[in-house]
Amino acid sequence: MGQEHARHIEESTEMRVAVVVEPMEENFERISRSFIDSEVRLFTELADAISLEQVDGWIISSPTSSHVQSARILLEAGQRVMLEKPIAESLENAKLLQDLVRADSANLMMGHILLWSPEFQELRNKVQPRGAIREIKTLRQRSQSHRIDYPNESLFSLLMVHDLYCIQALTLGKEPLKFVGRTRNHQAGGIDFASAELVWADSTVATAKANYFLANDPPGLIDDEISVRGDDWSEFVHFRGNFAQALRNEHAHFAELLRGEVAVPIGARYQDALQIQGWVDALISSAAVGNYEGE
Repeated sequence: MGQEHARHIEESTEMRVAVVVEPMEENFERISRSFIDSEVRLFTELADAISLEQVDGWIISSPTSSHVQSARILLEAGQRVMLEKPIAESLENAKLLQDLVRADSANLMMGHILLWSPEFQELRNKVQPRGAIREIKTLRQRSQSHRIDYPNESLFSLLMVHDLYCIQALTLGKEPLKFVGRTRNHQAGGIDFASAELVWADSTVATAKANYFLANDPPGLIDDEISVRGDDWSEFVHFRGNFAQALRNEHAHFAELLRGEVAVPIGARYQDALQIQGWVDALISSAAVGNYEGE
């Protein structure tokens, strides 16, 4: 994902890549070859990069376990950050940034890319004037290889989290009263299916499903959808995988944020990330005591 960020920023007229930090030796050598003819400076330690370079903003795209530590280093140095989702491995860990993030979250924007996808922006614009939402349904699917490639990542945090922050944005951040999460183990190891149900005080219900069912070939195949219903209306969107446009929109918003022209939108603020992490933790805890085994 870090390489995707760098590639699309290099194509932008508003931003440029000045620094890349890569602590893993094998990755550093490969990245060095990618930037061999550029003015991009490469570092193995984030602290060294901060002390030697002055940049406007930083994008953290690394394993989830390193998110909070890297963000703390940057925020303590007065830097502004876009942090890839999920924010942390747990809500307790995510709260370690609480003393460093501004009240308006202007120094920490979450990289929740789906919020900037043309499909979701169109859906939200249609839903906003329609009235109260009664039901939200989401489906997110990825290839079978994900079960093997990400053995230690929960389906809730790795895949379904995309839908959770879309649900959060559609419900304007209202906190559900009830969380029910369930998973299914694959016979060859790992988990291939997860479902979630969220219920609000006004009886609004959101159901989300995520799976690793798609074929591995062709690579990169996706099949995602969101439907929203009210008392006498419904809206539906099928995601066509417009990843590049979503990433460009996200980068453009981050650039505008760095210039002080816009605020961090609902769904991408630090407080939103804390809320979503709480949802993920609740679903993981629920699934730990109830799954689809034996049914």
